Amino acid sequence: MYQTSTPGVTRLTSYLELANLLIANADKIAISIGIIIIAYLLNGVFIGILDRYSRDKKMPAEMLKSIKRLVSYLIAALVVVTVLGIFGIRLDSLILSLGLISLVVALGSQTLISNLLGGTIVFLERSFVIGDLIKVGDNIGEVQNISIRTTTIKGLNGLNIVVPNASFLNSPIINYTRNRSYLIKIPFMMPRGADISGLEGELMERAGEIPGLKPELGINIYKTNINKDNVSYEVHIWITDPRESEKAQTSIINIINGFYPS
Repeated sequence: MYQTSTPGVTRLTSYLELANLLIANADKIAISIGIIIIAYLLNGVFIGILDRYSRDKKMPAEMLKSIKRLVSYLIAALVVVTVLGIFGIRLDSLILSLGLISLVVALGSQTLISNLLGGTIVFLERSFVIGDLIKVGDNIGEVQNISIRTTTIKGLNGLNIVVPNASFLNSPIINYTRNRSYLIKIPFMMPRGADISGLEGELMERAGEIPGLKPELGINIYKTNINKDNVSYEVHIWITDPRESEKAQTSIINIINGFYPS
């Protein structure tokens, strides 16, 4: 009995088949390599443009990093689809067969898309930059970081708050750093018949004791309620920084207590 093939012959046959396959598809391979090279160069061009644009517009580093990654992923996905198409591998049937999964993914990605859109709008409109003191929804804090999906602010309590950028699409943004004016209202109560005519003057004279006060905007006292024994009032003042609101309120209360000792 004779052995019809040996491992060496089998290996040689495999090499020949591979060589024939490569020769038969040489043009497709060459085109694919060309596409990959072009895509690589384009990616470098886009990254360079983003770097220059970010320097001019002072784009946050985290946002720039996210956009670069997104651009690279999109180019890579386009290259994969194009190269597969060159070799006759179409993704139509695969996409159709995964229709339900695609729908679920699409619904789940709505939040992601909203966050990306919100981050883009924040950057383009320059609603705020790192270091600004802002209020969005119920959150007030100093902007620590801006990425393409989220914005991190340091709250008045010292804790970091991660705000989805989609919030900026639906909620008004108050930028205290640009406005430099923040109204606070301090309620207090006095007995009926008490004379408060000199209180505003006393508060203005001691304005230096009130942290962050903007005396040029005035100090106003308004009557808010009356009952048979007492009258309720509110002191309205403007300060430059809401982080000083509690200190300012304490100072106002101390001045009132000193003006009307019990």
